[in-house]
This record gives sequence, C-alpha cells and structure tokens, in this order.
Amino acid sequence: MPDSTTHVGELMSIDKQEKQFTILDMMLGVPVSFIADARILSDLEGAKGTIQVDFEKQRDQLKALAVRHRASTLKGSCLISNESGLLTFISVELSNLRSP
Repeated sequence: MPDSTTHVGELMSIDKQEKQFTILDMMLGVPVSFIADARILSDLEGAKGTIQVDFEKQRDQLKALAVRHRASTLKGSCLISNESGLLTFISVELSNLRSP
C-alpha cells in the first residue's frame, strides 16, 4: 500500500496540460510538484494563501489526493462609539478554509 503524507505551502503554478501543480513548501523552502486530476486542478484555480496537499508517492512522482486552501482572510480593527459616548475596540480575523 502506498505511503500517504502531507505538504503545506504557497501555490506557485498550475499546468493543466501536464496535469500538475507546484507549491513552495513552507518547511523545506523549495518547490514541490504534484500530479493531479482535473477536479483538484480546477479547485486550485484562483487559490491564494496556504495550500495543504495530501499525497501519495507513485514511482518517482507525488500524486495529490486532496487539497485544502485558505480562500480568504480578512483582518481588521476599529473603534466604535455609541450614543452615550462609550468607546468599544473591536479586532476581527475571518478565515475561510475551503475543502472539496
């Protein structure tokens, strides 16, 4: 049975013709390429931020089994005053983790 494991990094490129994509691995600091089916490649289109790739080794290639990515992150803060002059500080971070 093949070994299954995970890489995490930033998406660098998608090549639909070659059926592969490449991330810059956060731990290794080097590009890592994966072969993938059309569903995975389609899910990665427009992806920004951190990509987590579950994969297995197939001969000399890494085959992506599943990908998850942060579709968006919004950070912000503001100071709000109500009618009585009471000030409230609000800090927010919203993230959306996409998974097929």
